[in-house]
This record gives sequence, C-alpha cells and structure tokens, in this order.
Amino acid sequence: MQTLLIWGVPVVILVHNIEEAIWLPRWANQYAGRWHKPVGAAEFRFAVVVLSLLAFVLAGLTHISGFGSIWHYLLAAYALGQAINIFVPHLVVTLVTRHYAPGLITGLVLVLPAAWVFLNHGFSREYLDFATFGISSVIFIPIVLLSIPLLFRLGRKLYR
Repeated sequence: MQTLLIWGVPVVILVHNIEEAIWLPRWANQYAGRWHKPVGAAEFRFAVVVLSLLAFVLAGLTHISGFGSIWHYLLAAYALGQAINIFVPHLVVTLVTRHYAPGLITGLVLVLPAAWVFLNHGFSREYLDFATFGISSVIFIPIVLLSIPLLFRLGRKLYR
C-alpha cells in the first residue's frame, strides 16, 4: 500500500504533464496571450520532462528513506503544489478564457485525488506534521515555480 502511495504521485503527475505537453503549448499561444508570454512547444516539453523527473526522483528517495524523511516532506509539498496548480491556473484560466485549459481534467480526476490520499495518509499516520510540512511547502513550491521560467530558457537554448 505504501509503495502504491509513493509511486502514485509521480505517475499521476506524469499523466497530467503528458496532457499538458501535448495540448498546452498551442492552447497557450491561442488563448493565454494576454496573461502569459508565448512559450514554444520544445521548451515547454523540456520543462515538463524535468519536472516529471523531479517527482520520480523524490518518490525514489522517499521509497528508500521512508515516510517522515525530508524526501517524503518534499514529495508531499510537490503533491500539494500540483493540487493547487489544478485550481490556479487551470480552473481559473478555463473559466476566464471560456476554453478548456489542458491539464484540468487529469488534474481533477487524477492529481487532486492522489494528492489528497497521499497527504491524508501522511497526516493520519503521523508521518507528516503540519509545521514541518508547512515550512517545506512554503520553501519548495516557490522554488519549483521560479524554476519554470529558467527551465523554459534552458529548453530554448537546448532546442535551437
């Protein structure tokens, strides 16, 4: 059960990221122009691959180190960040543009439930405590968000 919980998070993130990688670059250039600088498909997909790999690395380190480890906290923060991502930007952008934002369905159907189950398990079994989780999330989630433009830039350089 615990192995399924650990590896379920990166798997659903990967499925969500695949949906985004396929449809989001074109969608963003068509509908999100006034809110977001256009991003090419190659650099977007590069960033998605790196962020998906990060989820798997964190899951692997959690699997090795166990629940309650720093890696578990970082994977939990990643799960929270992905759950928030479903509402902002996916749901908000879908409502504002009145066009489905790629990633919303996989987010609602897969990411949100997986994040909830993973976090609920961690807190109910007392592997996670709220203070440490709060601190790790407040640090980790902004670092991931700030890395995205850097990953776009690196992807642009690699795929020129």
